[in-house]
Amino acid sequence: MGISECVERLASTFAAHVRKLPQKDPILVVLLAEIGTMPMWRDMGALDQWERRVKMVDINREVRERAGDRLLKLADEIFEVGEYNLYGAIAPLATKAEFERVAGLLREAGVAGVPRPDEFDFREW
Repeated sequence: MGISECVERLASTFAAHVRKLPQKDPILVVLLAEIGTMPMWRDMGALDQWERRVKMVDINREVRERAGDRLLKLADEIFEVGEYNLYGAIAPLATKAEFERVAGLLREAGVAGVPRPDEFDFREW
């Protein structure tokens, strides 16, 4: 499993956490679902379309950012793991470090079942 599956797992794990929160946020769950489609877009050779579709999710970003929406910030961090090497050569060690940073943020936020870095090959999409 490569970077795409890593992003998919982070997104689905976080979405499961968000769905259990008392304050329901279906739009954030939709954003996470779109982030989680990275392996499909990789398989079709269209990661640029994945990036475009994620950025087009109507999540009222400006208002949420002004309000300091920490859940949106975590979703963005997951997306950035996928974007990290998108327009350049894959940097496996730096990508793994970015994954570990984001995984740590998710754990700090109380997200259960965050995947471990040894589950992924950060040398491939």
